[in-house]
Amino acid sequence: MKIAMTVLVIVATMIATAPDAFAQIVPFKSIGTDNAYIADSEDPNAGQFSGIGNTSHMGKTSGLGFAVPLNPPDLSDLENIPPVPWVGEGRFTAKNGSSIEFSGGGLIYLEFRDDGFFDASWIGNFDIQDIDGDGNAGTGRFSKVGPADLPLDVTAINHPFSFSDAVWFYDYEISGQIDLGKKK
Repeated sequence: MKIAMTVLVIVATMIATAPDAFAQIVPFKSIGTDNAYIADSEDPNAGQFSGIGNTSHMGKTSGLGFAVPLNPPDLSDLENIPPVPWVGEGRFTAKNGSSIEFSGGGLIYLEFRDDGFFDASWIGNFDIQDIDGDGNAGTGRFSKVGPADLPLDVTAINHPFSFSDAVWFYDYEISGQIDLGKKK
């Protein structure tokens, strides 16, 4: 009877912790400088971002995606510009071709500068998720990648810009945790 109870407790523990056995939660950070946000000529409130960064578990990466403010900024009072919501998605690709996909959104905080330019901070979250419809949020080494319990924190800071500029440069940091999937 005592052995049966011990076996029952062990089996119950294994069943309760089974989902964690398939997870490999790791810290994740990507940092890039002088990346480009290129305004869409047909929709000045939308654009594509691209650039180079350094990303944990991937090394040097190229990033490509889009970010869309959900409405034009209200510039009627340049001293008190309300935050603008944004959504976006993209992909980091390592030199070996492995990639991680993400999507999310947040708020853009604009500040008018004395020199007539603007500063912008894009603050929000990204989730690791399939964006191209192939059923995976990554490729190659990251084919089993998925989100951890919390989304990734995103901060992108534009260099001073004018809304008439075709390209806005920015620096970014994305950090948090990701799930690399089952350890091999």
